[in-house]
Amino acid sequence: MGSLLVQYCRYMPPAYTQDPRFGDFSLPELILSPAVATTLFVLACLAGHRYRRVWKEEGPRWQLWVSGLIASSCLLVLALVPLSVS
Repeated sequence: MGSLLVQYCRYMPPAYTQDPRFGDFSLPELILSPAVATTLFVLACLAGHRYRRVWKEEGPRWQLWVSGLIASSCLLVLALVPLSVS
């Protein structure tokens, strides 16, 4: 787990992150396009709004779990997968 954090840490010099002792965890094919990132963000916002509405109405707990998991997984993907800027 520590080597994965070192690989994605942006503050380490490139020579340190390319050290073969730490493994190669780079996934160059896993990059979000701006359109996909925007779609995930909108989906997370809509799922979060649905979560709040069900929570306020004291609705079924399974709906809370579904909308909460959708919102959190979208935001987690946005936080951890690099975004293509070109």
